[in-house]
Amino acid sequence: MGKSTVFATTRRTLPLLCALMSSFTLSTVGSNETDLQLPPGSLDALRSASRDGVVVVATLSWGMLSLFHNWQCSIKSNGLPSPAPLVFAQDSPTYHHVLSLGYPAVLSASSSDSHGLRLRDFRTDSYHALVRDRLAFLLGALSQGYNLLTVDVDAIWLRDPLSYIDTTVDISAPLELQSSNLARPADGSPPTRGPEFCACMLYLSATPRVVALLTAALGELRDPKFEFNEQKVLSYLLLPAMARGTPWEGITLKWLPKPEFPSGREYFGLHVHREPGYNESERASVAVVHNNWVKSSGKVQRFKQSRMWYVQYPLRSTGRFRCVQPQS
Repeated sequence: MGKSTVFATTRRTLPLLCALMSSFTLSTVGSNETDLQLPPGSLDALRSASRDGVVVVATLSWGMLSLFHNWQCSIKSNGLPSPAPLVFAQDSPTYHHVLSLGYPAVLSASSSDSHGLRLRDFRTDSYHALVRDRLAFLLGALSQGYNLLTVDVDAIWLRDPLSYIDTTVDISAPLELQSSNLARPADGSPPTRGPEFCACMLYLSATPRVVALLTAALGELRDPKFEFNEQKVLSYLLLPAMARGTPWEGITLKWLPKPEFPSGREYFGLHVHREPGYNESERASVAVVHNNWVKSSGKVQRFKQSRMWYVQYPLRSTGRFRCVQPQS
């Protein structure tokens, strides 16, 4: 990957970084035919979920169902267009649950009959298999001509994010604020942390250039030394290339506006570092609140404390829920 590139990204330097990376290119490579095979039922699910040629894809496990319900209720409660997301289910119980709710769904080839991966399963063989399966599914969906918006379910939508996305570019995403060296070390080990795409809201156009990019990313994920997800792999492939002035031919990128798409750290603040969150004026313009930068066990609590919990479970044992306006 050449010499190391170090980013030091802050709110002040972000506009400059965004300007530098606003448009760059990627050389086209061939796609392995096996990478484009889709799981059973995928084509029907894609057709059902398509909204003007765009499919919203959400990866889901049983442990994240309440956050999924809350996300969907936020869309309904805020009167937004209601595209039925295509759920990429990690496990069989989740798959059958979302089908019972009427959502199109695809079951990961690495799924099991248990209730999905637990937090402690991350960076295990099972987790890496899921990440590869998900990326292979996205690759196959793109090859069918579908533009994709991959989203995280630990979020609420206050405005329609698709209205902010420039569909004429290849990729659109928020930029996660991190800093360190993202170049791959000489020994072939994975790169350290640096500025990253946030896969919480990643728009991918169905172009040969994006198919080539995801093919390259899938190849990296098959490297046993690369113990990361597609967010880190895409960041590793693209961002250092742009910083070195040797862009990948063809790809165009546009960052989603930071005021409307803040990270959880920026929106809520990070108390351990005494970082303030968004003030009332800043929050008024936000389109999507991503509840990251907090452990999984704290996501529901933080949403409830912030009056962002839109779901009730009258009879939790039945799995049924109803959408409500958040309570203080």
